[in-house]
Amino acid sequence: MIAEEAARAAGVGLVVVKDGAVAWFNESARELVVSAGGAWSGPGAPLELLAGVRTGARRVPIRWSSPSGAVRWWLVDARTLGHARTLYQISDETDRYDADGHETGPMAAQWRLNRVEWIGRQGSWIWNLD
Repeated sequence: MIAEEAARAAGVGLVVVKDGAVAWFNESARELVVSAGGAWSGPGAPLELLAGVRTGARRVPIRWSSPSGAVRWWLVDARTLGHARTLYQISDETDRYDADGHETGPMAAQWRLNRVEWIGRQGSWIWNLD
């Protein structure tokens, strides 16, 4: 089936939860958890964190302390599938956040530079001769 192939190849984690238990997940979702020493069931599973994301929410940041001790940051979307099932779409954004949840990536640095220039009534220019 095309849908199953697409789900396997997706670059984001897809997890379906029914009645409070994981009913299905794709390879990317498995890798998100296994690479940090965890599993989708048992102690330390991130299922409780997902349950805290309201259905219909888009890109909610979730902090997961994995069994290996690593802190992982995910952005999670939640959608209703029907038949009491919820689909969670998870992207790993750990590289964008520090352990306390402060953004550290290029977008945060650009925002800080823009803010400092605005406060100081300063600016910077890029001149492209081409």
